[in-house]
Amino acid sequence: MRIMGVDPGVTGGWALIEGRALTKVFDLEVNSIGSTNQIDPLAFRTVLQEYRPNVVVIEDNRANGANGSKANYSMGLSMGIILGVSLGAGVAIGRVKPIEWQRTHGLGGIPAVSRKDAHRARASELWPEMAARFKLKKDHNRADAALIAEHWRRT
Repeated sequence: MRIMGVDPGVTGGWALIEGRALTKVFDLEVNSIGSTNQIDPLAFRTVLQEYRPNVVVIEDNRANGANGSKANYSMGLSMGIILGVSLGAGVAIGRVKPIEWQRTHGLGGIPAVSRKDAHRARASELWPEMAARFKLKKDHNRADAALIAEHWRRT
């Protein structure tokens, strides 16, 4: 079974679990369109074709008033691209709420200020051979994608 976890957004990431092993962890590729960035749908399609996941599991985000309309639009567009490209490629879709996958990994209730670091640390604990992929602060989306995929594998 190949499970692809995706943390959506233009700074998002994806990870692939094959069997029980985390084999791939990358940032989502983006295109600049005018003054904004968006996920590159053709690059994502190429990833799906190359790695052939059985399921793409995406974090099920909702609009958040604190984020503002531009951020909410960007997140919705990112999710739409991921869902549309995955379905168009014939890949099954799974969706998981952040609180669900975080609880699976003992990360529920962590204050927002330290949440990203905790996610990177947990991913490094689970996959020490991939710890370099979670080393930088900006790698929290990769860690989230890996933890999302692992949550799906376990449940």
